[in-house]
Amino acid sequence: MSTVTDSKIIELKELLNIINILVKPEGLENCSTIEEGLKCSIKQIITHHKAYSVDNILSETTFENISWKFVQTCLFFLTKLKYNLLENPEEMLSISQQNSIKFCLEKVIGLELLPHLLPGVGLGLSTITSHSHLMPQNKLSDIEKYEHLCFVVDNLVSLHCVNQLHNLMYSSFMGHLYSALCQLSLFPFKKPQEGDCDKTNGNYEKLIANKIKYANILNSLLSVSYQPQVIKELMFILGNKKKPTWLERGIIKLLNKRLVQQGGVLATVRVFSDACNNSDLAPKVLQIEAISKLISNPHCKGIERDDFYKLVSPQILSLLDSKDPNMIRIAVTCCQKLDPDIFQLYIFREITKPLFDVPVNEHNVTFCIQRLHKGFAIPASDLWCLSVDFITPIVKFLFHLYSKIYVSVSHIKTLVEDLVWCILTKNEDEKLKQILKSVIFDIDDSDFRKLPRDIEFIFGDEGGVQIVNESNKHSLEDYGDAVLFILELRDHSGIIGNKLFALLLELSTESEHKDSLERYIVTIKLLTLLSEKPKVQKAISKHPTHVIMFIKSFIELKLDSCNEELDSIGIALMVLSAVLVENIHSKKVDWDQFNDLIIPITALRDKTTNVEIRSTAEKLVTLICTRGLSKKINNDECKKEEITCNDGFEQAMIDACDTLLPVRSHGMMRLASLIKAGDKETLAHKEAVLCVFQENMNHKDSYLYLSAIEGLSTLAAEFPDTVLLSLIRNYSRVDIEDSESRLKIGECLMRVTRLLGELVPTYKSELLNVFLAGTRDHDALVRASSLANLGEICRILGFRIGNIAAEILHCVHCIVQTDKAIEPRRAAVMVVTMLLKGMEKDAFNVLQNHLKELYSSLKHVYNTDKDDQTRLHAQLALEELNTITRAFLFPSQVLSKRIFVLDAPP
Repeated sequence: MSTVTDSKIIELKELLNIINILVKPEGLENCSTIEEGLKCSIKQIITHHKAYSVDNILSETTFENISWKFVQTCLFFLTKLKYNLLENPEEMLSISQQNSIKFCLEKVIGLELLPHLLPGVGLGLSTITSHSHLMPQNKLSDIEKYEHLCFVVDNLVSLHCVNQLHNLMYSSFMGHLYSALCQLSLFPFKKPQEGDCDKTNGNYEKLIANKIKYANILNSLLSVSYQPQVIKELMFILGNKKKPTWLERGIIKLLNKRLVQQGGVLATVRVFSDACNNSDLAPKVLQIEAISKLISNPHCKGIERDDFYKLVSPQILSLLDSKDPNMIRIAVTCCQKLDPDIFQLYIFREITKPLFDVPVNEHNVTFCIQRLHKGFAIPASDLWCLSVDFITPIVKFLFHLYSKIYVSVSHIKTLVEDLVWCILTKNEDEKLKQILKSVIFDIDDSDFRKLPRDIEFIFGDEGGVQIVNESNKHSLEDYGDAVLFILELRDHSGIIGNKLFALLLELSTESEHKDSLERYIVTIKLLTLLSEKPKVQKAISKHPTHVIMFIKSFIELKLDSCNEELDSIGIALMVLSAVLVENIHSKKVDWDQFNDLIIPITALRDKTTNVEIRSTAEKLVTLICTRGLSKKINNDECKKEEITCNDGFEQAMIDACDTLLPVRSHGMMRLASLIKAGDKETLAHKEAVLCVFQENMNHKDSYLYLSAIEGLSTLAAEFPDTVLLSLIRNYSRVDIEDSESRLKIGECLMRVTRLLGELVPTYKSELLNVFLAGTRDHDALVRASSLANLGEICRILGFRIGNIAAEILHCVHCIVQTDKAIEPRRAAVMVVTMLLKGMEKDAFNVLQNHLKELYSSLKHVYNTDKDDQTRLHAQLALEELNTITRAFLFPSQVLSKRIFVLDAPP
């Protein structure tokens, strides 16, 4: 067996030596022409290797031209090499041997394949050799060229069964082989006419049989080869400007088959990406447009339109799922090229399927939102975004989801926020009003898909959201708060806020809207909060026309019932006042547009019995008539006196006790301003002011209690003992059953503590004790809030809390072990992490008796707790404990050496 193997190896070396002689014979440098070099090669083969009977093989042919003899010889020995390698599949070829075989193949293709291709077919001789003009020109008939071409193609195709030869062919010559196979399988032979001789009919039948044979060979080669390379070679063949029509149709059909097969779109895109990478050029818009047009349009009649999109659409979605920005851009551009009905049917319906196929797990919801975000809401990329018209019909789903997660830490919050903001900013004004009216006030609209009452979004275990069959409980106030939240984050210009403001003004006058108490209350609240925002005020001031028209019609409408509609009239006058004040110092204001308001406001002033409304109306009429001059004079003369006047405190207290919520809020803000300015009368009545702030701090309206908290913070800067101790007493009261009130007091307490700065250590014991007591509250959120506040107090104190740290750790350790609610356990582990980070090496001195127990508890939480965030905090705490322990056991050694120059060392 060994002897046989050795003989095969010897034969392989002889074959490789023969091929080397064929391409580089001795004395080649003395040959003046290519033909002489070919003759030299054949003579040396016949002389030195008679065992292969090459001369007999060559004498069998009737063709006497030297290039054909050389090609036959090359193919004969390549075939011998093929059989030898099949018997020795593990035999490896060296680089020089591979180069010899490659050069041999190059000569075969250059001499007897490319010259026989029809004009416009293939890439030409210049792509394989720079001496194409020196190649032998043999005068052959068409049938001879055809037979030569068939012979060469058959032999080259047979080499593909050997991996070593296949790789050499594939790397350099597949395009030429594809060109020859395309000519042999696609050329339309003319059918002989009736009466032609039998020989002609026989030749035609032979040609047709060969055509079918080579078509099968071509399809087989194309299917087993690397598809991006196949598509690249076919596109190169198609790129010949002089290509015949039959070749263009055939290549397009082949490309279309590659496109619709599984992975075909990705293969086509890879060709495009590789070309861009090889040329060191970033993909340009026109290139992406071209490749997208190729993918998204059927190019042949052999496949139905619907069948084409059924096969291609899933592949476009797979591009959209890619993390490569260029792949995403191509996918989006393909979708842009599709007809709207095709996109809706095969792409958008598939993307949004998880939203409606309830129940839906967390992964599928996240997957859906990510797809929508890539297609519609990539920030600052309008060119690569799809039309908002497709996503607008599902705005109620997206907005309801956003109202659930906008204050959470869900990882899809930003994606949903981008989608909602995209819908709000990219729709026209009329459509935007329709959207806001539908999503905020839950008004059904045929243009938007209705949100079923039996589905609900709930948080999943991995930080996402899942959809379940459950009755959804929502309030319009939640929707309004969500709109305000996104406007605060995104509406930097105030344009969307201004449009929302105008819509709310219109809705507040509609009788159907007022019939719903909840809608009316939300409208008033949103108007109040929006009117206080500087961005909205600025936007309204620039474009006040719609506000003026509304206020005019509103006052005229409410004139007969002005004493019953005090809230809405007060808001309307407050809005007008804000617009006028903003325009006082502007030189571009058209004051004539306000003249239409003089008559209705004057009538309101004369008819109302409310003192505040009458006074405000009087001021507004004066301001309009004097074109802002009265306000300017008043501001210049009384700027300082307004704060220090005798009735400043009294008026602010009256406003702070008013029944109108906007007036009351303004009164508290006025009191805070007086405290900051050091008004003596206000400071003298600090107890009364404190009482007003504390009373409003428990109010359900966020605008009021935030104003109260701000006022308490300002008062604490002047009287820390009075305010801080009062808040601590209120927080520790056991008779407070409303958890929300306790949370608000805790929020205020923390804000006051941050303002105290260096004075905080004075109240260290009181603050720590009250929050430690809060960890025993019956409400889980209060316990979690107390723990978070406890950690924040320790941070503010610089973790200089002494032995109290052990008591705090014991407390949080008990909560981690015994509390059933997720929020307190999560907050407790977070406090441990904060303490360990803050104390660093001192932890060993302060907590030496508790570290082992603490480590065991953290390890138990990390291994067994079901909440991912709690486990994450536990992991961070363990890592911090590990860092502290390493630093304690292996302190970093400072390598230093003292160098003495003049003084002697001690």
